Amino acid sequence: MIRLLALAPDDLRRLREGAGLDSCRGFAAAEPDLLPAVVVEDAGRRFEAGEEWFWCSPRLFLEEETGLLVGAGSYRNAPRAGEVEIGYGVAASQAGRGLASAGTARMIEEAFGRPEVTAVTAETSVTNRASERVLEKNGFSRCGSRVDPEDGPLTCWRLTRPF
Repeated sequence: MIRLLALAPDDLRRLREGAGLDSCRGFAAAEPDLLPAVVVEDAGRRFEAGEEWFWCSPRLFLEEETGLLVGAGSYRNAPRAGEVEIGYGVAASQAGRGLASAGTARMIEEAFGRPEVTAVTAETSVTNRASERVLEKNGFSRCGSRVDPEDGPLTCWRLTRPF
């Protein structure tokens, strides 16, 4: 079972100042790079610009059975027209165990727990079959594609709130 640990603003500040992520709240990290620097910086910039902390805060994926932080996820934006985009990943040493799917499921539940969210979206590289499977397992449907200048060809995904 995966539980989400939302970072506090002070946690994010320390990470932005260069502190490593060997542990958080007494739980050891499977690998120190669970939160990419680009995610940390984006969260900080959005919060400083006035976005609600709930949507800025990265989430760590805590595997409750082992007490190990195995991955992370984030909301890439506050809801826009009812939609919020997610990103996620797990430590390479933890891949292939269904942890990304379980962590993503927790993020979806959390997002749909907010009344302003009517859909959750995501994007995957066209070459990342594992990430596509995470979304398929969570009920997402392909809804398009685009080419990103940095990431190349992407597949767009969408999951509408079940009513």
